[in-house]
Amino acid sequence: MRFVRARFLRIFPAYLIFAALAAQQAANLPLSTRGLFAMVVLCCMSRAATVYVTTIMLTLGAFSLWPCWRLSPFRVPWRGDFSHGLFLYGYPVQQMIVAIHPVVSPQLLAALAIPATLVFAMASWRWLEQPLLRLKQSRPLQPAPLSKP
Repeated sequence: MRFVRARFLRIFPAYLIFAALAAQQAANLPLSTRGLFAMVVLCCMSRAATVYVTTIMLTLGAFSLWPCWRLSPFRVPWRGDFSHGLFLYGYPVQQMIVAIHPVVSPQLLAALAIPATLVFAMASWRWLEQPLLRLKQSRPLQPAPLSKP
Protein backbone atom coordinates (compact mmCIF):
# COMPACT_ATOMS: atom_id res chain seq x y z
CA MET A 1 0.00 0.00 0.00
CA ARG A 2 2.86 2.37 0.74
CA PHE A 3 4.24 1.79 -2.78
CA VAL A 4 0.86 2.64 -4.34
CA ARG A 5 0.56 5.82 -2.26
CA ALA A 6 4.08 6.96 -3.21
CA ARG A 7 3.43 6.24 -6.88
CA PHE A 8 0.10 8.05 -6.68
CA LEU A 9 1.77 11.17 -5.29
CA ARG A 10 4.39 11.03 -8.02
CA ILE A 11 1.83 10.79 -10.79
CA PHE A 12 -0.76 13.23 -9.37
CA PRO A 13 0.68 16.32 -11.16
CA ALA A 14 0.27 14.46 -14.44
CA TYR A 15 -3.39 13.90 -13.53
CA LEU A 16 -3.86 17.64 -12.99
CA ILE A 17 -2.25 18.42 -16.35
CA PHE A 18 -4.46 15.78 -17.98
CA ALA A 19 -7.57 17.35 -16.41
CA ALA A 20 -6.56 20.84 -17.60
CA LEU A 21 -5.96 19.62 -21.15
CA ALA A 22 -9.21 17.67 -21.13
CA ALA A 23 -11.15 20.74 -19.98
CA GLN A 24 -9.52 22.79 -22.74
CA GLN A 25 -10.34 20.18 -25.39
CA ALA A 26 -13.82 19.30 -24.07
CA ALA A 27 -15.52 19.58 -27.46
CA ASN A 28 -12.99 17.26 -29.13
CA LEU A 29 -12.98 14.46 -26.53
CA PRO A 30 -15.08 11.43 -27.37
CA LEU A 31 -16.41 10.40 -23.97
CA SER A 32 -18.96 7.60 -23.93
CA THR A 33 -20.58 5.43 -21.30
CA ARG A 34 -19.21 2.30 -23.00
CA GLY A 35 -15.72 3.75 -22.94
CA LEU A 36 -16.09 4.53 -19.27
CA PHE A 37 -17.23 0.98 -18.57
CA ALA A 38 -14.26 -0.37 -20.57
CA MET A 39 -11.90 1.78 -18.48
CA VAL A 40 -13.36 0.34 -15.27
CA VAL A 41 -12.90 -3.21 -16.59
CA LEU A 42 -9.32 -2.39 -17.63
CA CYS A 43 -8.67 -0.94 -14.20
CA CYS A 44 -9.97 -4.11 -12.51
CA MET A 45 -7.92 -6.33 -14.81
CA SER A 46 -4.69 -4.40 -14.25
CA ARG A 47 -4.88 -4.54 -10.45
CA ALA A 48 -1.77 -6.70 -10.16
CA ALA A 49 0.14 -4.91 -12.94
CA THR A 50 2.51 -2.00 -12.61
CA VAL A 51 0.18 0.22 -14.66
CA TYR A 52 -2.55 -0.03 -12.02
CA VAL A 53 -2.04 3.48 -10.63
CA THR A 54 -1.99 4.96 -14.13
CA THR A 55 -5.22 3.21 -15.10
CA ILE A 56 -6.85 4.35 -11.86
CA MET A 57 -5.82 7.94 -12.54
CA LEU A 58 -7.18 7.86 -16.09
CA THR A 59 -10.41 6.19 -14.97
CA LEU A 60 -10.91 8.73 -12.18
CA GLY A 61 -10.25 11.51 -14.66
CA ALA A 62 -12.82 10.12 -17.07
CA PHE A 63 -15.35 9.66 -14.26
CA SER A 64 -14.86 13.24 -13.10
CA LEU A 65 -15.27 14.61 -16.64
CA TRP A 66 -18.15 12.43 -17.81
CA PRO A 67 -20.96 14.18 -15.89
CA CYS A 68 -19.78 17.57 -17.14
CA TRP A 69 -20.31 16.61 -20.77
CA ARG A 70 -23.00 13.95 -20.70
CA LEU A 71 -25.56 15.09 -18.17
CA SER A 72 -27.90 17.99 -18.76
CA PRO A 73 -27.01 21.24 -17.03
CA PHE A 74 -28.13 21.52 -13.44
CA ARG A 75 -30.99 24.00 -13.30
CA VAL A 76 -31.33 26.11 -10.20
CA PRO A 77 -34.26 28.40 -9.44
CA TRP A 78 -31.99 31.32 -8.61
CA ARG A 79 -29.40 33.06 -10.70
CA GLY A 80 -25.90 33.67 -9.51
CA ASP A 81 -22.32 32.56 -9.50
CA PHE A 82 -21.49 31.26 -6.05
CA SER A 83 -18.15 29.73 -6.98
CA HIS A 84 -16.08 32.65 -5.72
CA GLY A 85 -17.92 32.67 -2.39
CA LEU A 86 -17.54 28.90 -2.03
CA PHE A 87 -13.82 29.29 -2.62
CA LEU A 88 -13.45 32.19 -0.19
CA TYR A 89 -15.64 30.96 2.66
CA GLY A 90 -15.04 27.20 2.51
CA TYR A 91 -11.91 27.08 4.65
CA PRO A 92 -13.04 29.62 7.30
CA VAL A 93 -16.37 27.81 7.73
CA GLN A 94 -14.56 24.49 8.18
CA GLN A 95 -12.27 26.07 10.75
CA MET A 96 -15.24 27.51 12.67
CA ILE A 97 -16.88 24.08 12.77
CA VAL A 98 -13.66 22.47 14.00
CA ALA A 99 -13.25 25.20 16.64
CA ILE A 100 -16.77 24.55 17.93
CA HIS A 101 -16.56 20.75 17.69
CA PRO A 102 -12.85 19.69 17.74
CA VAL A 103 -13.47 15.96 17.34
CA VAL A 104 -15.38 15.85 14.07
CA SER A 105 -15.07 13.22 11.35
CA PRO A 106 -14.29 14.33 7.81
CA GLN A 107 -17.71 13.12 6.64
CA LEU A 108 -19.56 15.12 9.29
CA LEU A 109 -17.34 18.13 8.63
CA ALA A 110 -18.25 18.02 4.94
CA ALA A 111 -21.94 17.51 5.74
CA LEU A 112 -21.94 20.58 7.98
CA ALA A 113 -19.54 22.80 6.03
CA ILE A 114 -21.00 22.47 2.52
CA PRO A 115 -24.48 23.86 3.31
CA ALA A 116 -23.09 26.52 5.66
CA THR A 117 -20.55 27.63 3.06
CA LEU A 118 -23.26 27.73 0.41
CA VAL A 119 -25.33 30.07 2.60
CA PHE A 120 -22.33 32.41 3.01
CA ALA A 121 -21.58 32.22 -0.72
CA MET A 122 -25.19 33.03 -1.66
CA ALA A 123 -25.27 35.97 0.74
CA SER A 124 -21.94 37.22 -0.58
CA TRP A 125 -23.21 37.01 -4.16
CA ARG A 126 -26.47 38.77 -3.37
CA TRP A 127 -25.24 41.60 -1.18
CA LEU A 128 -21.59 42.06 -2.17
CA GLU A 129 -20.53 40.70 -5.54
CA GLN A 130 -23.65 41.42 -7.59
CA PRO A 131 -23.90 45.11 -6.56
CA LEU A 132 -20.20 45.59 -7.18
CA LEU A 133 -20.48 44.04 -10.64
CA ARG A 134 -23.43 46.34 -11.44
CA LEU A 135 -21.38 49.31 -10.26
CA LYS A 136 -18.51 48.22 -12.47
CA GLN A 137 -20.80 48.02 -15.51
CA SER A 138 -22.41 51.39 -14.85
CA ARG A 139 -19.13 53.30 -14.66
CA PRO A 140 -16.75 52.76 -17.58
CA LEU A 141 -13.12 52.99 -16.66
CA GLN A 142 -11.37 56.18 -17.69
CA PRO A 143 -7.79 55.86 -18.88
CA ALA A 144 -5.24 57.31 -16.49
CA PRO A 145 -3.55 60.46 -17.73
CA LEU A 146 -0.06 59.95 -19.00
CA SER A 147 2.61 61.67 -16.96
CA LYS A 148 5.55 63.37 -18.59
CA PRO A 149 9.03 62.67 -17.21
